[in-house]
Amino acid sequence: TYGNMNFYNADVEFSLMGFKEKILNRSGSYRAFIDNVNRVKKIANLSLLFYLVFAIIISGGSYIFAEPILGLFTDDAAVVAIGLKITRFLSLTWWLFAFVEVYSSTIKSTGHSLQSMIISAIGICVVRMLWLSLYDFKSVNEALYCYPISWAITAVVFIIYYFSNKWIDYEQIRN
Repeated sequence: TYGNMNFYNADVEFSLMGFKEKILNRSGSYRAFIDNVNRVKKIANLSLLFYLVFAIIISGGSYIFAEPILGLFTDDAAVVAIGLKITRFLSLTWWLFAFVEVYSSTIKSTGHSLQSMIISAIGICVVRMLWLSLYDFKSVNEALYCYPISWAITAVVFIIYYFSNKWIDYEQIRN
């Protein structure tokens, strides 16, 4: 049951990941960043807007058409019913990951990949492991809460870090 859902959710995730790659490409090299910080920030803002719009469209489509899409993977009504719960729950929160993807990619494109990796690893992996090990959930569906919770926590940390401008090396820009 859950194996079939992974294929479907991976397709949605891979569709949205294209924005991350565009940010890395459009932000340019580290040298371009040093030359024009405002250009990189403008690209990040536009990318966030496009990512959010696309995530909402994909999420809405997934929410509305979940049943026929899941029917492509299985004929088992029980699997489709579980898949509907999972898809409809997660599709309401996929937009949260836009902040993680856009801000982490922007920060990485400026040569600060270690900070981005640490925030992502703690926010996504550690939060989920803590959730699954400490929370006494009554059903497997309650375990799904770890996704939007980890996305929201990681998004908030990336937003704070991005707007703190600590990822901008002003010494490099001035020289």
